Amino acid sequence: MKVKLLILFLMLLIPILSNNIGYFLFKNNDNKEFSGEINDSFDIKNYVLNSFKKYNKNINTKTVNKFIEVCDSFKIKNNIKTLTAQICLESGAKQTLNGKTLESSGNALGISQVTPYTAYLFFKNIISKDDRLLKDLGGSDYKNILVTDDKKLRRKKVQKWLCNETNNLIMYGYLMNHCIIKYGGLKNSLVVYSKGPYFLRKSLKSNIELDSLHYISSIRIIEKSLKTLTNKNI
Repeated sequence: MKVKLLILFLMLLIPILSNNIGYFLFKNNDNKEFSGEINDSFDIKNYVLNSFKKYNKNINTKTVNKFIEVCDSFKIKNNIKTLTAQICLESGAKQTLNGKTLESSGNALGISQVTPYTAYLFFKNIISKDDRLLKDLGGSDYKNILVTDDKKLRRKKVQKWLCNETNNLIMYGYLMNHCIIKYGGLKNSLVVYSKGPYFLRKSLKSNIELDSLHYISSIRIIEKSLKTLTNKNI
């Protein structure tokens, strides 16, 4: 009887553990949080617009609205202060520069600075299994990418897909949502976004304080500076 109860207990426990495995594997002792979640009086649109405008004077409301919509759809909107700062750090809130899609030395593209290789992996392993949000948010078709065998041609197709700002922001939503869940929270996910999961594992194993990392400290500095741009409700 005891054995049967133990088996039943494990059967109930495994799904819970699998959904929160990132929390158990990557949780660290650094409890210093970012600026905190938003409340009902928080003017999200005003905050994002003014924040993006500080780095990109030509920012338009379409970009702001899509960014907010993506954060809301992927259930990461409560972290929008930090995510706004992240976008400002990654690209200066710009999809293009001098008429061309913004591209880093590491081939990351657009406003969220996603690499074609990362995007392809998400198409293949995540999005293809459930692409409802991509469609709902107005993303372009990606299936022709998955059926392209030639690597160079496939890469060009992914690049073209990411050169569309709406697509770029949608991919950002997929990435951050996935990382927050898998790697145990916002701070860990930011490290993965910047340096990859191996770097996160290595940092936690070496007891490195994540706030000491340049990427995290830079986001904190930007987020702190953005507080002065908004209204009294923020």
